[in-house]
Order: sequence, then structure tokens, then C-alpha cells
Amino acid sequence: MRTAIQCLAIATLLIVTAQRLPAPIQEMPESPTPKPRSVRAAPKKTVQPKPSQSPTPQSKATPSAQPISASDQTAITTVLTDLEKKWEAAVAAHEVSAVEAFVADDYVSVSSAGQVLNKTQLLDQLQKDTNIYESSAIEDVNVRVVRPDFAIVTGLTHEKGKTKEGKAFNRSFRFTDTWTKSGAGWRCTNAQVVKVSDK
Repeated sequence: MRTAIQCLAIATLLIVTAQRLPAPIQEMPESPTPKPRSVRAAPKKTVQPKPSQSPTPQSKATPSAQPISASDQTAITTVLTDLEKKWEAAVAAHEVSAVEAFVADDYVSVSSAGQVLNKTQLLDQLQKDTNIYESSAIEDVNVRVVRPDFAIVTGLTHEKGKTKEGKAFNRSFRFTDTWTKSGAGWRCTNAQVVKVSDK
């Protein structure tokens, strides 16, 4: 039989042993494995290319039209009307040198026959003219002064006479002449002639 002392010792040992034992491990409930999420690709940002900023071409400044007084307008109109009359008279008189003085070196014209003529070709054509003019005049003259050194003249020319062979002619032409003024004075730079009647 065990003595009381032995029983006490055994009880003490059990208590101490129980205190030293680790706490029982509690089983944790299994958490469900998270399902992998489908990763959506972030929308790509479309980068619009910036327009290349090329320097804006600046238009060349054109000289503004100079104001023209009424007296200048009248004076230029008188001068150019007189030059047109002298030109027509020189053609009728076969004075080629006089016509040469009215025409600029870079002159270009379109004849009534549709030919493009420079200054040399115009003078050569006049030199070969053998018509005999009974009368030659211009009328319906209109002078548009664009600048003090630039003007456009329109008018109507009447020519009456005979050819070298004796065939009579009575014809009219509409003309447009462009005149420019330089140190040498007024010169015709461009012209266009259209035949409106031929009898």
C-alpha cells in the first residue's frame, strides 16, 4: 500500500508534467485555395503622333498698291492713250523703229492669228508688212491705272486700206496692252489682239 507521502509525490509530479506539456494543436479549418484571377491586360493607350510643326511658310510680302491721286490717274491716262495712238500710226506708216521704242525688251504678245511673239518677232512681222493703209485709228480706249508705274489699256483699232495686190480691207481689232514705267519711261510688256471684224 502506498503511503500518503507517495501519493502526494505522484500527484505533484503529474501536475508539473502537465504544465510542461505543450498545448494541444488545434486544427485550423482548411481555407479554400483562392482561384487564380484572370488578369486583364490594361488597355493600351494609343498615342497619337503629334503633327510635325513645320514652320508656317510666310508668304512673301507684296508691295501694297500705292494710292493714286485723281490728277495722276488723268495724267497717266493721257500719256498712255497718246502712246497707243502713236503706235497705231507708226504701224500704218511702216515706222518700225518708232514701234520698237514703245515695246519692252522682254515683250510677249499673242497676235490675232494666235501666234506668240517676242519683241524681235513682232518687229520682223511689221517689217514684212506691205499693206497700204488709207486710215488707221483707235477708239474706245480704257486705261486702268493699277500703280503709278503699272497700267492696263484696252481699246479698239480700225484699219482700212489695200493689200499689195490691191485687195481692199476694212478690219477691226480688240487689244489689251500692259504697260510698265521704268527709268526709260513707259514700255509695253504684254499684249493680246483679237480680230473682231474683217471686210
